[in-house]
Amino acid sequence: MSQAQFLKIFKPGIILFLLFIYQHVYSQELKEDVVYLKNGSVIRGQIMEYKSGEYVKIKTVCLNIWVFTEQEIEKIAKEDVPDHQYPPYLVKPVKEKGYVNISDFGILAGSGELTKDNAFSLHVVNGYKFPNKVTLGGGIGVEFFNETVIPLFGDFRYHFFKDNFSPFAFIQSGYAIPLEKREDNYGTVYHSKGGPMFSSGIGFRFTINNRTAIALSIAYRFQELKTTSTFDWDEQEVDIYERYHRLAI
Repeated sequence: MSQAQFLKIFKPGIILFLLFIYQHVYSQELKEDVVYLKNGSVIRGQIMEYKSGEYVKIKTVCLNIWVFTEQEIEKIAKEDVPDHQYPPYLVKPVKEKGYVNISDFGILAGSGELTKDNAFSLHVVNGYKFPNKVTLGGGIGVEFFNETVIPLFGDFRYHFFKDNFSPFAFIQSGYAIPLEKREDNYGTVYHSKGGPMFSSGIGFRFTINNRTAIALSIAYRFQELKTTSTFDWDEQEVDIYERYHRLAI
């Protein structure tokens, strides 16, 4: 299956998947605390401290901190953020530990007389993030070199900060399984075997909310693909190795 054929077949599905991700991220309603005072004032923000029967401490959108006694308060509620604004106190850092899912779309850029200049790449990684900023996981994907392959790999990531914006480094290593075989030619039969893969790079993560982040990265990508050719007239086998050195963006 060629890259053009794959895109033709799966393009509608890819578009629907992206729309689903977009809707999932932006349809989540943000909530904020609202303090209604007896004098008619309304204070919106994030409650920092609350002691029943005594007082409420709230941080506003402007990052001012107000303290109101119980006698001043009419009621306290939690409401949707107007117009889906993103106050600074609602943009929380990504969770320090737990399950993570990473969907990666990119291009494997490179050149060669017998290879495609740019190959389409799609990866999905599922893993676990530890409190020490390390994430370990496993991934699967689809890539287009001269042959379409399914890479299966382990994924290691380290985020340098726990803030909303953080650089990170990652390493991936595994094996690519061929999804198609090379077309036989002039009495020669080809058997695609796949081969080892390796990737290492750096990037930046931008937090959207406490569940979702966007990451941009650049990496070195190595892929070896082995093909065994058998000649009909003497059944002699010859191993052919193709090695790709690509820039993944």
